[in-house]
Amino acid sequence: MLFDSDAHDNAHVRLVAFRLARELSRQGAQVGILFLLPGLGGEKVGPGDYLVAHGPAALRELLKTALTFNAAWTDQEAEGWWQTRDLAPDTPGPEKLKRLAALVPVLARLSQSEAAALLEELRQRLKLQAADLTALKGDLKQVRKEGRRRRKGAEPAASEPEFSASFPGLVDIVATDDGPAFLVLTPDGPVVAPTWEVDGKEVQPPPVDKLPWLVPRASEVMRMITDPEPPAKLWADLVQWFSGVSELPSPGYHLLQAA
Repeated sequence: MLFDSDAHDNAHVRLVAFRLARELSRQGAQVGILFLLPGLGGEKVGPGDYLVAHGPAALRELLKTALTFNAAWTDQEAEGWWQTRDLAPDTPGPEKLKRLAALVPVLARLSQSEAAALLEELRQRLKLQAADLTALKGDLKQVRKEGRRRRKGAEPAASEPEFSASFPGLVDIVATDDGPAFLVLTPDGPVVAPTWEVDGKEVQPPPVDKLPWLVPRASEVMRMITDPEPPAKLWADLVQWFSGVSELPSPGYHLLQAA
């Protein structure tokens, strides 16, 4: 899978990419994942832009560099791969440690055992000495300590629901006439609910202006679930859309975009 270059600066875009790659992997696909580099002036570059600028042969060569995605990775472990993807055993020591320091916020979101396992994997892959990770572990301990202090000082009232956009069964946040709601997949089918109970606590969706993605309309989502359009029509609509928003050398390029 080839994604636009804004993933380099937007962790939310990477998160969506990782989750899509994980789901495709679970469905039996072998998924490679690759983010394009930004343009020389930092401008966003998409697959269509790259194709026009460099041609099909260069695009095929680029796709060969994609890393096979591991479906067992959590979101944080996938981000850990991203932050260290181009480090190698022969990378200068200071550069290794500087890049690893950027992993501290990611590691802090893992359990202690998960963080320890990821650090050990990195130690072996990058041929680090155990002493090299001492400072990193100290920073991680301090971040965890500060996080616990903040949580103790800002405990929500028992009657107030907490915000959440991630729990088992959650498909997406959707828009309703009464505000954002959860679209949850249950054994009885998809359900739209303004709140949900998770581990004995009531949670609710974050405000729409705090979500880093567009929120689909619940009514349209449910309509498409109960009365889906034929795949051929969706394909034709996608090709037509690309034809209307991008100027490429021939119509065949729009088929590649749609694929």
